Amino acid sequence: MAVLGVWDGRVPDLAVRARTGTRPIRDALHTVHSGHVGDCVAWLMAGIVVFAQLEIA
Repeated sequence: MAVLGVWDGRVPDLAVRARTGTRPIRDALHTVHSGHVGDCVAWLMAGIVVFAQLEIA
């Protein structure tokens, strides 16, 4: 998805169709993550906690 965001406007037709198929996922992620630095840190910490719990279990 990151590549599709970077190459917007210069991607082949197949990638454009794949991008439109992932629009609901992108929209959901945008609602919970504004791009603010605090959000990035919060999601990083959440990921670390999840991986730590998987390691403990």
